[in-house]
Amino acid sequence: MGMYGVFGTSGVLTYASLVREFPTHLAGRVSTGLTLAIFAGAFVVQYGFGLLLNAWPHDTGSYAVVAHRASWAIALLVQLAAGVWYCGLQLNEVRV
Repeated sequence: MGMYGVFGTSGVLTYASLVREFPTHLAGRVSTGLTLAIFAGAFVVQYGFGLLLNAWPHDTGSYAVVAHRASWAIALLVQLAAGVWYCGLQLNEVRV
């Protein structure tokens, strides 16, 4: 439970760091844009999970276990790819 308190609330820090990258008079629009992007991203991810789950037959009234495993594996691979890409960007900034 303590780890959730540490990591679960860290997403708020993106608002503070992103607002610093824009002029002060645009702070409200920047925060609103970030919130919109988060909600739109959540919608796309949930919709994608639904498409993947529906790709397998589900005649028994529930979704196939393999569909859940495949969708979570794809989500994990996307996150790993994003992490590698992000770390690569960080390394390039250090070298320059």
